[in-house]
Order: sequence, then structure tokens, then C-alpha cells
Amino acid sequence: MARADIRNDGRPITVQHHSARGDVKRNSGNFTRGSQLLSHEVLMWLSGAKMPFLMWLGVVLLAYVVILSVKLDENNVQLICMRVLSGLWEWVALDPMKPVNLRLPDNSVRHTYMGYVPYVPDVAL
Repeated sequence: MARADIRNDGRPITVQHHSARGDVKRNSGNFTRGSQLLSHEVLMWLSGAKMPFLMWLGVVLLAYVVILSVKLDENNVQLICMRVLSGLWEWVALDPMKPVNLRLPDNSVRHTYMGYVPYVPDVAL
């Protein structure tokens, strides 16, 4: 015969507090600590303060791209992109001896390796 178990039969159980101090008072109502209010205020201020910074960063980046696209011809943009790709290639630690072809400003093709792209004089210029 199985014993009656209160853990899963769904009966309501009243729990009584056996203390000489009287009724138990709990801080479970509308109670917030001052540190919680301060951290909330600071986090809300920071979330609002980062938007103007991001907007200025976006405007400066867009202006920089527009200026570069007006001032540079297509070949120079390709050389800058190859230098950025070479930096990413090294950062990810891929094979620096991967052969690549660079088209130089005089339309000649230079065969080199990905690790040496930043050191080509036309790319460095």
C-alpha cells in the first residue's frame, strides 16, 4: 500500500511559522534597493548617450568612403582592398604563402604572396 505523498497529489498545504517574533515580514512587495535604481539610471543614460556617438561615427565613415571614391581611381581602391584582405588573412592566421596576382597602376600584373602584399611598393604607396 502506497503512502499518501504531499509532493504531487495537489493538496494545498499551509506552512506555519514557528517563531517567537510574531508575523514574518517579507520584502517581496514594491521594494527596490538604491543600488538597483542607480545602476538602472546609469545604464539608461549610457544607452541614450551612445546613439549620437554612433551617428557621428557613421557620418564620418560615410564621408571618408565618399572622399576616397572621388579621389582614387579603381586600381588604387583594389590595391587598398588587397592590403586590407592581407591584414585579415594574417589576423585569421591563414597561409601567408598563398599566391595572389596584383594589378599595378601601370596595368601590369605582379605575382606575389598574400603575406607580402603590404610590402609591395605600389601597395605601400
